[in-house]
Amino acid sequence: MGEAGLEIQRKANSLFSAFFSKQVISTEVIRYQDEVDNNSVALVMSILRADAEKSKTPFKLYATQFVIQGLNALIGKHFNLKGNLFYAIATKLANQGEIHSQKIQDAVNNQPDLAPFQMLVNLDEIGIISIILYFQSCSECPSKLSAWGDSLFGLVCSPPNPQESHLLHYILTTIIHIGFGELSADLQRNISGQIVKLAVSLLNDFTRRMWDFLWEFPEKEIHAFDCVVDSQQVMFCQLTSLQRCYLEQLSFIISYKPEIKPITAIKSQHEWTFFKSPKNVVKLITQLLIPLDVENVLKKIDEILNRYEINWKNLLLIISTVQVCYPTGNQHLKALINSLVQRALENIQMELLLASFLLARQINAEHTSSPHYGAWFSSITSSSTTSKQFAFLLKFLSNIVRHEPSWVLHAHKTNAPFIPMMDNCRTLWTDYAALVRTRLEDFKLKQSTDQIIEEDATVVKEVATAIASFEKSGRIPNAVIEAAIFRKPYFINKFLPTLLKPRRVPDPPDALEELVEELKKSGKLPGPHYEAYRTACQQLQKETPENEPMDWQMSDEKPNYEILMNNVIRCQDERQQSLLIEQLDGILGSLLFHTDSSTTVIDFNPDADEVAIRNALAYKIAKHWIQSIQTACFAANEPDWMNRYFLLFCRYPKFVESLYFLTWEFIHDCNEDDDVARCYGIIILLLCRNSHILLPVHYRSFRGTFGELLMREDQLVLEKKESMAFYLRLLYYTVMAAKRRKELANVRLASSLYLWLCRRIMHSSKISGFQKFVGLSKDMELLKEADLSAKKWLRLEMAVVADADVLSWSERSGYLHSVLKTEYQDVPATELSLLILDAVMKGILHNPVAHADCSKDLLLLLQYLLFNDQSSFSESPWLVSYWLELRDEQGKDVDQLMWSIVCTLPPYLLSRNSFHQAIQDTSLRALANLIENEWRNTMTSESAWLPKYITSHLLRALEGAFPDIPCLRFSAQIHRINDDRVVAGAWASLDKALDVFNPSTYDLDNDATIDWSGAAEVDFLASQLMTLAAVSWCTKGNTDKWPGFIEQLCPKISANPGLLNAWKVPFWTGEDSKLPWMQILPTCMLNLLPFVILRVLISWSDFLLPTTPDYLDALVTAHNQWTQVTHSFIDSAIGHENQSNYPVGQILDFCTLGRMASDVEQILGRAPIRSLKLLQKYSCFRAMEADYQALVRKRCS
Repeated sequence: MGEAGLEIQRKANSLFSAFFSKQVISTEVIRYQDEVDNNSVALVMSILRADAEKSKTPFKLYATQFVIQGLNALIGKHFNLKGNLFYAIATKLANQGEIHSQKIQDAVNNQPDLAPFQMLVNLDEIGIISIILYFQSCSECPSKLSAWGDSLFGLVCSPPNPQESHLLHYILTTIIHIGFGELSADLQRNISGQIVKLAVSLLNDFTRRMWDFLWEFPEKEIHAFDCVVDSQQVMFCQLTSLQRCYLEQLSFIISYKPEIKPITAIKSQHEWTFFKSPKNVVKLITQLLIPLDVENVLKKIDEILNRYEINWKNLLLIISTVQVCYPTGNQHLKALINSLVQRALENIQMELLLASFLLARQINAEHTSSPHYGAWFSSITSSSTTSKQFAFLLKFLSNIVRHEPSWVLHAHKTNAPFIPMMDNCRTLWTDYAALVRTRLEDFKLKQSTDQIIEEDATVVKEVATAIASFEKSGRIPNAVIEAAIFRKPYFINKFLPTLLKPRRVPDPPDALEELVEELKKSGKLPGPHYEAYRTACQQLQKETPENEPMDWQMSDEKPNYEILMNNVIRCQDERQQSLLIEQLDGILGSLLFHTDSSTTVIDFNPDADEVAIRNALAYKIAKHWIQSIQTACFAANEPDWMNRYFLLFCRYPKFVESLYFLTWEFIHDCNEDDDVARCYGIIILLLCRNSHILLPVHYRSFRGTFGELLMREDQLVLEKKESMAFYLRLLYYTVMAAKRRKELANVRLASSLYLWLCRRIMHSSKISGFQKFVGLSKDMELLKEADLSAKKWLRLEMAVVADADVLSWSERSGYLHSVLKTEYQDVPATELSLLILDAVMKGILHNPVAHADCSKDLLLLLQYLLFNDQSSFSESPWLVSYWLELRDEQGKDVDQLMWSIVCTLPPYLLSRNSFHQAIQDTSLRALANLIENEWRNTMTSESAWLPKYITSHLLRALEGAFPDIPCLRFSAQIHRINDDRVVAGAWASLDKALDVFNPSTYDLDNDATIDWSGAAEVDFLASQLMTLAAVSWCTKGNTDKWPGFIEQLCPKISANPGLLNAWKVPFWTGEDSKLPWMQILPTCMLNLLPFVILRVLISWSDFLLPTTPDYLDALVTAHNQWTQVTHSFIDSAIGHENQSNYPVGQILDFCTLGRMASDVEQILGRAPIRSLKLLQKYSCFRAMEADYQALVRKRCS
């Protein structure tokens, strides 16, 4: 062989050795690993054949093991190996049919973690495994399913390169094929409907994550769906499958987070257009539209509008994209809009009418070839429109007129629709036109008001100084005269607009009005400015409310409630204000006199709409009261008389209940209006300041003041994107108002929440948007009053929803560690660890889905604390003590959740508080008692052994002091046998029995059998495993049909009577038991064991009665034991104890025993008298033959 041939052989030998001996690959082999050539592949194949022949192993089995070993090395990343040569060898073996593909599929499926996508795609392309079957194997493992989503999203977010693009499209197309494709006949037999649903759910979650990511990072570009149609992977699924998938994703986006109200859509839809939205968000929609026909898209949208809740922002953006991107999009959209209008008018459906108007305005907003909106509006009615339909249309338009933009109102005003010549249709249109004109005038006035509001604060101060000086001297101040002469631009453009802000002119005139008149007389005030001011003031004076007269207005020309309230707000004279408040008091007493003054607590129910109905009058008064507070705050900067004004109303419980409801509704809607937030900040201050005199509330398990309820961490609404920004603004205004009045002591809870939010936001990259609202966080007075304990802090952290957090996942860990070190460094580590664990447990028990991400962050913080291994003054393990307290409080069901958390912590915590601390006898006994008497029942309900992860954790916790705990010893031994994978000798039968008859996983349709070894002890234990599998099958409610091995075992027992011992009760619960099953099996299985043995023995009766002498002894013993268990069940039922561990049924099915002919007589002759007396009470006794009944009566007499 030449030098080149020797080099190739050396490389092949080294590579093979590295694969098969699990040794680390040498640097020399790594150097050549990517050099793939036919000679290297052929040499490795020849070495494999030679080695298989030497070990006398079939080459196909040997080659399969080689491939599995190589895959394990690639998955585990034990060395730096890319695997190019390995895949070439595997391809060669697969093409020649010299490997067992199913064994390799099983090996990949059984990996504990998600296999790398690159490996899955390579093997699928070679034809060794099926990615579809691998996906099916992941369906029972939540961590693997989660990893699928994370890996897919990671691929789509990574920088684009050809290799990762190929992976993404291959995997994505496969999942689309599972969820939406036509599967082959073979796959249809294996893939259940549940797997299809999981694939669809995975795709929806993938779309959700991309959608949220693009809105958060609009500069990022994502290519996920655009290249799938063009890629070579489309061969896996038809175009129709892609179309169904993409249509489903569009539907998902339309219905995702349907929180935007229609009113918001009417106001803001001009910002949600194709050209104003982030371009990469629009690109994602475009990717989904590529393979779809416009007709199918709009048909789906029509279906969603009729059936589901809508995210109007997402829907309108999709409509814009259809309008812009489809050549015929405008034509089909017009047809859809006209259809919606027609159906809405025919069926009087407000939702469809709203949708048609929003869609019509959306296509008009894109400035493409769409028709003018006004022309469309004028055509929506015709001569066939009835008066009822026209009245319905006008009612809809009137309801939304106050929310309409000015251009829409102008279009309605100048493009009237056809007005039916019947009933009062003309009057209805005239009334609506008047509303439109009034609203358009308001827009003009608002522009002037807005200009005033935006003036510099220094100008406002100078105007106030000038008015005060004029009021004192009666002359125009010199500063004003100088400004009018020497600073004319300032005087005209800033001073006068602020001075001449439109208002209701008081009678008699005040100082401001007199100053204006003096300026006019002196010639310093230009005539046009003066006339505009007078006109605007007169308009305000004439202005009437848009609403109809309210139902609490007084009759007989007496002052009504609304007028009095408005006068109180605007009155600046203290004496006159007191008189107005007295009049208000009289009106309130006459309106709310029927309120039950004996009410001592309010049963608060924020989820019901009954408050607005039951307390209709008080509810309306409360709404108008809140509007008046908002007006007062804006006009007079939170006047001092407001508390007196508040107390005037709060003497009436129904008003208080309505105010509570409206405040709760505002906070849970997370209203983004800054003026409204400022108003409710004042309201919360008033509620907290007067909590001692306000009615308390009873809400679920809470009983206390309403202010405390609002600030509880479990009542905060933190699942929305805008939640934290909303709470920050609201609490800022609350705390600022309290500080201004020196009442911070009244808002301690609000101050604590405000500081918590400030801490989080100051650790966020988004802080620039919140600078205005975090300024109070360093205020010393506030810091003195606020008290955020470690316990409350941790519970607040668990209340956060990760998707709506201002902190990104990478910022959250740094924030938690920073707060821990700076704010809670004096709290003992053991106490802090306990608080973290308690916060995580209570948070997950309260809401197991929303708080998953937050619990992970806090568990990492707990692991950091425990890493320092700080000693504790207590000798008993704090973890076990907490566990027992939690079980007493929440029940035994918390064990599963606790184990999932405890196994992430150091094992020694179960037996001691420090790794270097000796295990105390009391701690050892407490842990042993938990294992034997508690966890044996809660953690082994479907098998006889603890799960592997729990067994391993307990063994490490008891290291060095392992007591005699049968349940734990048995579990450890079983897992060791499984881990060692004995493949030869007598133990091979037991090894296969562990696989086939594992009680927790046995499948009724599994026809697998085992070969008996002939070793009595081994075969006996394997037979007992079959018994356990049968009992487990019964615990799952399967009693109509027994597993297949029951029937197959009967002839084996006839040939090997020793196997029958596994089906005799004494070998489980008596002295003959080889293992302490009474201390190993859960109580549920022990109670069912005699029932299962009895029924199985009955099923074998025809075959075993003539051949097995001790069969009847086993049957009678099982019958007697089952009688005792059932009698215990009856006793427990009388005592009202937990019956969930006992099956309900007849003591013994003698009708089934009837086919044993004369042998029934022998059984009845040997049965205990107590059992026979109990038998007489049941219907099965009356169903027996007369001779049998006589025998029973004779024995019982």
